[in-house]
Amino acid sequence: MTPRKPLIDNRFRSVLISIGACMALIVAYYMAVGQEKIPSDTQIVYQGCIGAPCRAFRLEIAHDGAVRLLDDTGASSYKISTFALRRVLRVFNRQHFLDRNVMAYDAGSGAACELSLQMDHRLTALTHACDTQAPEIAQPVEALEQVTRFREVAAGDAVVRHDLGVQPAT
Repeated sequence: MTPRKPLIDNRFRSVLISIGACMALIVAYYMAVGQEKIPSDTQIVYQGCIGAPCRAFRLEIAHDGAVRLLDDTGASSYKISTFALRRVLRVFNRQHFLDRNVMAYDAGSGAACELSLQMDHRLTALTHACDTQAPEIAQPVEALEQVTRFREVAAGDAVVRHDLGVQPAT
């Protein structure tokens, strides 16, 4: 009598179990992230200059993902997803932004930008040089750029404005 060959090879079974475990972890992570509540008083404000000839702007993001961009050319409004807003807030939290000493930052003689976060009845506003490379400021600003694409919107990029559904603010 010859031994029976298993229906599924052991290596193939191990690969399937590993893939299933990884997928379960990914699903659990996204379910946990999706359940995070964004406090209703959450507001992110970033203001400063864009471009070589300094053009003033102000970017405001509310707790529901409503974005307002005010600059020399006028005001624009659009909306980002709550998932994208959570992504930005995670970057702020990773940098312990609300715990920063606001007196440690000095705009110096350069153009001054201000980044502020209000969340859970706490407010931190840091005034800094617009070209700063400090990670506690540069990383949240980079996350804001990636999610809101405010520099392209302010520059009038028609494709980006169409993709984001930018409307003139009233």
